[in-house]
Amino acid sequence: MVQADGFRELGGEVEQKSNPAKHKSIRYLHLLLLILIIFSVALLPFLFYLPGNMRVIILCGEFFLLGSLFTLIVFVLIAPFRHSLQAPYSSSHLEALTSSLAQAQREVVRLNRELEKELSVKKEKIKRIQGEMLSLQMQVVEQEKLASLAKMASGVVHEIKTPLSVMRTSTYLLKKFSRDEKIKEQVELIESEISRIDEIATSLMDYSRSARDVPLTWVDVAPLLQDIIKELQFTGKLQNIELVNNLPSSFPPVHAHAGRLREVLINIINNAVESMENGGKLILEGRIEEEKAHLMVKDTGTGIAAEDLKNLFDPFFSTKGKGTGLGLAISYAFVKRFGGDIRVKSLPGKGTSLELILKAKM
Repeated sequence: MVQADGFRELGGEVEQKSNPAKHKSIRYLHLLLLILIIFSVALLPFLFYLPGNMRVIILCGEFFLLGSLFTLIVFVLIAPFRHSLQAPYSSSHLEALTSSLAQAQREVVRLNRELEKELSVKKEKIKRIQGEMLSLQMQVVEQEKLASLAKMASGVVHEIKTPLSVMRTSTYLLKKFSRDEKIKEQVELIESEISRIDEIATSLMDYSRSARDVPLTWVDVAPLLQDIIKELQFTGKLQNIELVNNLPSSFPPVHAHAGRLREVLINIINNAVESMENGGKLILEGRIEEEKAHLMVKDTGTGIAAEDLKNLFDPFFSTKGKGTGLGLAISYAFVKRFGGDIRVKSLPGKGTSLELILKAKM
């Protein structure tokens, strides 16, 4: 715009220099040139009757007059533009052009920054989408893995249950009719191991159930936790444990299956309690973040080593000397079926924080 205004000003100066008097003089010169041209053309037939020397002199005179008059007309025509040709731009025009150029450079820099910012946003969006796609792929792989293991577990349990029943009946009869105390002690040991095998088989059945779809509803967490706490207190599992329930009263319902969510919470709280053999503090907390309900179960127990955290939800993996190692694997499978997730943070000797993330009813 500044450059255009400068050209307008330049054009204005040219127009001011081209006054009406000069235009009138130019018209007279044009008319005089036209008369001389007509006169010269009309004189040409009479030149043939003149002597040779006289003819040459008159023709030279005519051409001289015509050339002089033409030169004068050209000079008068370009006179208004002489100043413009000698000095196209004044200092003010140069300053205006410089300012316009600087403004254009600033605009280019601004546009470049906006493009870089938009490109950065696009890159972040692409990165986030790639992360979500990777997460979905991992979930699909986990679901396929879970389905295969569940199918295998169901077949194994079916084959184990029948022999176990026969063994349990046989040991019962053997202990009943035997009078040797040493034999009875051995039979009791066999019964104990049979019970352990039966526990593992039952856990495998639970694990196979985790691959089955169940109808999900909105489950109120607060009363469910209260029932679990009362049950644990009644059984004496919370002795020497300081319970701190900081779950907000406004904690929303979560999208899950009530029965399976109960199993998950019991399993997680039992693990926390078992990690505090000499007593400690059990803390229940909750918060809402991006339409997700975050339920935290924290303990001040022995903690979990960093190298064991990555295997924590694998079947048959356990950091305890007892149990089947399927509890957390089943809980993790259930939560994944709910469309949720479980996160664990732990410091050896400090305790463990397990975070259950589920879709919340807003």
